[in-house]
Amino acid sequence: MTEIYAHRGASGYAPENTMAAFELAVSQGSRGIETDVHLTADGKLVIAHDHILGRTIKGQGAIKEMTLEELKRLDCGSWFGPEFAGERVPELKDLLALVSKTDISLNIEIKMGAPYYPGLEQQLAEELSRWDLDGRIIISSFNHYSLLLMEKLRPALDRGFLTASFLIDSWEYVKAHRGQAIHPHYSCVSPEMVASCHREGIRVNTYTVNGEEEGRAMLAAGVDSIITNYPDVMLRLAAS
Repeated sequence: MTEIYAHRGASGYAPENTMAAFELAVSQGSRGIETDVHLTADGKLVIAHDHILGRTIKGQGAIKEMTLEELKRLDCGSWFGPEFAGERVPELKDLLALVSKTDISLNIEIKMGAPYYPGLEQQLAEELSRWDLDGRIIISSFNHYSLLLMEKLRPALDRGFLTASFLIDSWEYVKAHRGQAIHPHYSCVSPEMVASCHREGIRVNTYTVNGEEEGRAMLAAGVDSIITNYPDVMLRLAAS
């Protein structure tokens, strides 16, 4: 059965990558949460999508140039609605604490490349070692070198290879690099692609599926997970 993951939390209803969005995802019945991790100037793992401030986090500059204390002073909720004013940038450990109280899974996307965060993978591996969540965490990234490094640092964790292109024999690429899943954009998914991955034991977790038409197509294709801003909508479709 296809599982539903909340993209940056239930981000269709609350400001993305905030505790409000994560808590709403849990209450809506999401099977998992997808999020993004960055590294501050003082080496703290924080949750945000953009590495540059301004769109969702009120401020200027880049996350990698700011300390955790500086970042925590900034509002990251009022852009979405006045009721979310005062939401702060979460640390990864805040979300891990929430997940640890549930039975849901967590998809952590490593943001690495532009900018480059030296040591992020090591910091992430060390933080995850403090939590008994290995069977419920999958690490994904568009930087596949980061996934290979995570294999060395935390081999018990599943790894999903993010892609936005039509890969030939995608299962072969993932298997060659010892991954467990491929995370393609939904426009790159077909029933034949899913079937070929499943024959080789590779899961297909697709993003970011928000429309009902696209959701039905992905369910019909047999994907393992749908990552969506509207988990309640996709849960309803999956149950119908």
